Amino acid sequence: MTESIQDYFIDQLEISEGLCVAQNTPVSEVLEQMRQEKVSCVVVESKQEISGIFTEHDVFCKIVGQDIDWQAPISDFSSRKPETLGSKNSLKEALALMGKHSFRHIPITDDSGSCIGVLSIQDVVAHIAQHFPEEVLNLPPHVHQTYSKPEGGK
Repeated sequence: MTESIQDYFIDQLEISEGLCVAQNTPVSEVLEQMRQEKVSCVVVESKQEISGIFTEHDVFCKIVGQDIDWQAPISDFSSRKPETLGSKNSLKEALALMGKHSFRHIPITDDSGSCIGVLSIQDVVAHIAQHFPEEVLNLPPHVHQTYSKPEGGK
């Protein structure tokens, strides 16, 4: 399966358009937009360039249980200058970046650096399950589980 994954490129995957917000948008508005759009991250932009990313992880780490100013700009809470990939990067490169930094979302840019979407780990899993169903469906329920008999028989 690994050899085949490197043959796929990001522009071959179905990725979300992503929700983009201006860096001065109040955090309360961003959270409401995330709720309404049912998205787990937003790309923060400044002058049509990506300046940050704000994810559910940031909500739990930087907002929940904190006394914050709900009108503060989202840039106060977002991760600055996130790693990005282009649509011509490979799925293998995306997985390597996600694994190395424990990312669940990577902004995808066009040649000019503008955001054209967000690649999520869910997008990657869906692609792998769709294109490699035999390998995915034959996995045991637990990664380190082994069977004492072939095909799990009794």
